[in-house]
Amino acid sequence: MRYLLYVFTGNIKGTGMPEHREGTPTELRDLESFLWCDFDTTAAWRKWSEQRRFDSHAAEASFKEAGEVQRALRQLEASNNGITASADVSKAMTTLNHAIEQHALRPRITADGVRMHAGPGDAVGHVLQIAIQAMTTCAWPRFKLCRDPACRASFFDASKNGSKIWCSMELCGSRNKMRRHRGKAAPPTQDVV
Repeated sequence: MRYLLYVFTGNIKGTGMPEHREGTPTELRDLESFLWCDFDTTAAWRKWSEQRRFDSHAAEASFKEAGEVQRALRQLEASNNGITASADVSKAMTTLNHAIEQHALRPRITADGVRMHAGPGDAVGHVLQIAIQAMTTCAWPRFKLCRDPACRASFFDASKNGSKIWCSMELCGSRNKMRRHRGKAAPPTQDVV
């Protein structure tokens, strides 16, 4: 299993997953992890699902759908950071609405408010459930893709005002600021006669 992102500081604690970024609410961490991971094989998706105690056979059957849902959510993340076209967002919403219908997600009133309910053993439904919860609690706009075209890592913007555009200021932010600085024209020099 490869990860889309290694820049987040923190140790990998034997789970095979990157540490969650400081400031990400606990209830959003499975969504955060889902958006970070690159599920390039069925085995990678199965491992992610099993780590969250979902049925491995169901994970194998849902591999293609997991990729479609992940790509759609990442399109919406890109939109959250101003880096996608409206046609892409429209297609992503259609994909997600279809997946929500397929998983028969239904709202449930709980002591903590309204929660979406997915069927048991359903990793894709679980991710959709968290994404819907993020969208209904105004946490979703903080899920973004890094503006660095060479990176495009998923990150949760835990800044106070939600204005981060880079996954890491130390890496992507500095690199892009340096590119901009180098791209500015140097002042013309005059020959001394």
